[in-house]
Amino acid sequence: MARDSRDPGTLDMFAAADMYPVRAPRAPSGMSFDVRLKRALSVALKECDSSREVVAAEMAEYLDEPNFSRAMLDAYTAESRETHQIPTHRLIALIKVTGAVWLLDVLAAELGAVVMVGEEVRLAQLGYLEQQKAEIDRKLKRLKKLPAAKVRDRRP
Repeated sequence: MARDSRDPGTLDMFAAADMYPVRAPRAPSGMSFDVRLKRALSVALKECDSSREVVAAEMAEYLDEPNFSRAMLDAYTAESRETHQIPTHRLIALIKVTGAVWLLDVLAAELGAVVMVGEEVRLAQLGYLEQQKAEIDRKLKRLKKLPAAKVRDRRP
């Protein structure tokens, strides 16, 4: 029978998953970043309650680019249009108009990072501070168990 050698004072970083939920990735993995981004943009547009024409019009207004059109959105999402990549300022406008903040997760995942929004930031800070507090509590407990140090008389 195998012995459980885990330190009972060590926190399980996976146990906090229910306490601090994160958004599930919506972009498929196992393909080039360009394709993943184009597919994620397509998902964002499909999930949006507004039509692509309305999204394009709202983006045009937000960007102050009156010539921005649905055709440009279609080009940014078409996997066959390899030369058409959405610029950052237009991606931000798309996120703002569609409310698809999760698109930032697609970008952050490339860097091994996550994007936190609103309440997620507070919860992450709380979790981090709880971990620090637990570590300090463990150190205090160990120190309290140590025998008192003998004070040496330093008089000559």
